[in-house]
Amino acid sequence: MKVPAHLLVNYINPDAIELSSRETGAFEFAAFGLDQYARRAIPFLRGHTLL
Repeated sequence: MKVPAHLLVNYINPDAIELSSRETGAFEFAAFGLDQYARRAIPFLRGHTLL
């Protein structure tokens, strides 16, 4: 099955997230082009039962 092209630009490698977080001690939303989502993501992550 081929992944639609519009979904390919939204993929972030979880290994890259982990490596970046370990190196800096924080997740830098801007480093992944996600800074516009930080305001919504942080409350979601804080309230998530699996984290």
